Amino acid sequence: MSSHRKGPAIRPIKLLANTALATIFVSNDNIYTYCQTTDCELVEIPGKIETLEKGSLPTYAPAGGLMFISETKEKIETAAKRFTPLAATPLKYWKLTISFAKRYLFYVDCNDYLRDVYEDSGKWCPGSLYSSLKLKCAPYSKLAAVTYRNALGADFIFLYYQDCDDSGNIRLCGLSHEGWTCGRPPLSDPPLWGTAMTAVLPQPGIELKSDTQDPVVFFQQTSLELSSSQDDGTTDYTKYDIRDKTQALSGHAYIAAVDDKIDCWCFYTSDQNDIQRIRIDANGKLTRPVCVGLDRIPIPASPVAAVITADSPQKIVLFYLLHDTDAFQGWTNTFEGEVNDTEEYRRMTRPFDGEIKIFASTLTRITPDRWSASSGKLVVESLVAC
Repeated sequence: MSSHRKGPAIRPIKLLANTALATIFVSNDNIYTYCQTTDCELVEIPGKIETLEKGSLPTYAPAGGLMFISETKEKIETAAKRFTPLAATPLKYWKLTISFAKRYLFYVDCNDYLRDVYEDSGKWCPGSLYSSLKLKCAPYSKLAAVTYRNALGADFIFLYYQDCDDSGNIRLCGLSHEGWTCGRPPLSDPPLWGTAMTAVLPQPGIELKSDTQDPVVFFQQTSLELSSSQDDGTTDYTKYDIRDKTQALSGHAYIAAVDDKIDCWCFYTSDQNDIQRIRIDANGKLTRPVCVGLDRIPIPASPVAAVITADSPQKIVLFYLLHDTDAFQGWTNTFEGEVNDTEEYRRMTRPFDGEIKIFASTLTRITPDRWSASSGKLVVESLVAC
């Protein structure tokens, strides 16, 4: 049975303020963003990279065709809890000599159990994470997911979360062709309770020195400093020293990282409500933070998600939340004509207001440390259910 809803609009759906965000990059024509509505339902929003005007740089643009994931809406057993954390990643699997692609979305239910759904041939289906492991995470836990492909072309998903222990340990579970298994990333540094997490594949400069091909997960320490699970030789984690305190991570900063197998770029929110960018090169050298020159500033405590393209020049698309004060532009404080219905009059004369919406800004590479930022686009003008 199909588990998505798609078609003519019959009712508006509001985005949950401070919804979590997750993204998947499949190709320039297939970029997916995930968020949550006020009725707890999760939504997939497609986008793409395109050139809107002749001579202009290619930038992110909406692609239309929202998908509402009905297994996650409230008042059903598999419902996502309100303000659930989100993580998403693609997976390729094989049947004989034919490959198939799936998109996995991870969330937390109302009892703090980890759950997953996946897209298969245009339908969203419940995954096997809950039935296989029944893993419970801390109520404050965020999520991070990344796909690793081995030398044989087999895909593995790594999913990170914080457990229910007082120390808020970051733990790991993985999905392979044999199913779900539990694990733990090799780190002992005390993470911040409720830290944001983001994961990238191992590469020169960002890798575990131990005999493993596990991804590297970035997180925030209890001291509010940026760290990762990279083994630096003396400890089983790496701490990135940001000396300029005006560019330091905010408390419970949001973190997003992308890499191109040569450099890793990490984005985070600062006390000034800016999004800062650092680069870690193939030698593990950290560049000083640079404020990303965004055309529109995120709302305070906005989540941040990012994808990177493989074409030249490279592009990084940053996703975040903003207060769209044009949301009710059609409503006015003055009304001419007779209105017999008092409620209708109140609706027509409602004061100027706004909505929280998802915004995407495209950064185009000039050099590894210089990127131009586009004026940005709303990821979707409005959410509608059918």
